[in-house]
Amino acid sequence: MNRLNSNRRQRLVMLLVILSLALVSFSGLAEAEPWSFAVVGDQRDSDGSTGVNGPVIQAMAQDIALNRGVLLVLCGGDQIHGRTGSATATLPQMYQNWLTAMAPILGISYPVRGNHETYGEISAPYYPYYWDFWIAQFLSLPQNGPDEEKGMTYSFTKANAFFVGVDQFMPDYEYRVNQNWLDEQLAANILPHVFVYGHLPAVAVTEDLSSMAYYPLNRDAFWESLGDGGCQVYLCGHSHLYNRATITVTDVKGKITPPITQLVVGAGGGPLENWDGSYYPYQSHAGHHRPPGPEDVTTTLGNHLEWQFGYAVVTINGNQVSITYYAGLPVNAVPTSWEVKDTFSYVVTSKTLGLNNVSQQMDPQILTSYYPGVAINKTGTGTLTLSAGTSPYSQPITVSGGKMRVYGHYASAPVTVIGGGVTALHDGSLNQVISEADGSLVGTGTVFGNLTNNGNVAPGFYTGPWILDVIGSYAQTVAGTFQVNIGSATEYGQLRITGTLGTATLNGVLAIDLQNDFVPAANQVFPNIITASNGLSGTFSQIIVAPKTPTLNWQPIYGANSFGLKAVPKTIVPQLELLLLQD
Repeated sequence: MNRLNSNRRQRLVMLLVILSLALVSFSGLAEAEPWSFAVVGDQRDSDGSTGVNGPVIQAMAQDIALNRGVLLVLCGGDQIHGRTGSATATLPQMYQNWLTAMAPILGISYPVRGNHETYGEISAPYYPYYWDFWIAQFLSLPQNGPDEEKGMTYSFTKANAFFVGVDQFMPDYEYRVNQNWLDEQLAANILPHVFVYGHLPAVAVTEDLSSMAYYPLNRDAFWESLGDGGCQVYLCGHSHLYNRATITVTDVKGKITPPITQLVVGAGGGPLENWDGSYYPYQSHAGHHRPPGPEDVTTTLGNHLEWQFGYAVVTINGNQVSITYYAGLPVNAVPTSWEVKDTFSYVVTSKTLGLNNVSQQMDPQILTSYYPGVAINKTGTGTLTLSAGTSPYSQPITVSGGKMRVYGHYASAPVTVIGGGVTALHDGSLNQVISEADGSLVGTGTVFGNLTNNGNVAPGFYTGPWILDVIGSYAQTVAGTFQVNIGSATEYGQLRITGTLGTATLNGVLAIDLQNDFVPAANQVFPNIITASNGLSGTFSQIIVAPKTPTLNWQPIYGANSFGLKAVPKTIVPQLELLLLQD
């Protein structure tokens, strides 16, 4: 208890000191496009006398605060030296020194642990007491991580980006991440930009330093999850240098990840080192060796810099991302100026939603503000709901699994439905729609454009409302099925085609689905099931009915501008009737 009270007093004093040192205020910064964040890493000192390289950190923090206009700072671990080797400073002193040095950007910093933060922590039973007290609580880090990793592993959002900081040093699970939690986080995210950061590289750049390559199967699963979740850059450190490489992993089942950039930003103050020019995707550790084929890792150098302290700035502009690496001058000394040593960029062109079969909701404002140039791929068995409202979003949406419910007006968004996916309009609107094999468009609303049916189209719902409007044309191929739901003599699905084109071309199957045990009267007519203001052509090649109506046949009624149905009594041949009576 005395130690706790003493630490609280120390922390209060530190807060007052930091506030007095923070010459730059970020309160006036507004979220805008474009916007930027910084990445720093490995800020410890070499001997543990103070725990941090204060002069380098201060120079870096001041430059970031004064010249880069960032909204947040990611800190990739080894902020302090820890109680190892000949360290003389205590952990509270080390954390105090780091907080002081980081003052200009401390309030917007999101650190994760490196291996050096574990040295000197309480270990029997394990509990990251000092990290929790001096960092997680002090900086109010998100507490949404796994139960044993609160304040160490976490996620958060900023504008159009989703961030995940991972801890890789939990006892009995070192050099790995909580994969189930990470998968859940990436699956739940609806923002187009994804950044995952931790301390350890996935592929080592220093042969005798630990990395996620200690456990290659776990590393491969981690890399696959980044690719599936839309993360194109993994930010890390551990090696005290700058290294950019593109990594592609083929797992033991032959699945190949998209190329993902590994960005080692580890020259934040720790003793600088050189690189031998090699990558190490497999490191023998605790009996773990290279997995059997076809597992493979391809690592391609992008750029490299050593013996200069530095940091990275990531700028997001719509769906474009650019990353700049700033290195300090003079070389291998406390920087007095900064120079650009590397730049690269990429574009986010698509976002996969529905991972792990989750259901998600998208507001129109998110699509309008955050998704210019970004297509959507809806997968899994869950439901994607496009909420009520209006958005000018105009990128392609592909629904390949589960259901997409549309309550709002997205009249510029073209949709393709494939592979068992369903798009349901709930008085909403879309741009042109293509229903491919096993894909379905159902509901009531408006398609502004052409509706092509190679799969299934069913206006209305089983209990109404019943009308689907197309401002364009309707074309059904031989592979398509048009389903008309009939609830009563006056309530049944209707497709209305109007607009400049206003035409309908019929082919394929007509499926009649009678609802709620409804049986039409003999000679009941259902007019205008399909109407086309500028003409209807073609015929259905087959008519199927569910449930069957033993006493009725269904007669198609084709007109110049409309299609309807008539339920007519079946005519039984007298000889057949006699045979039936004999049976």
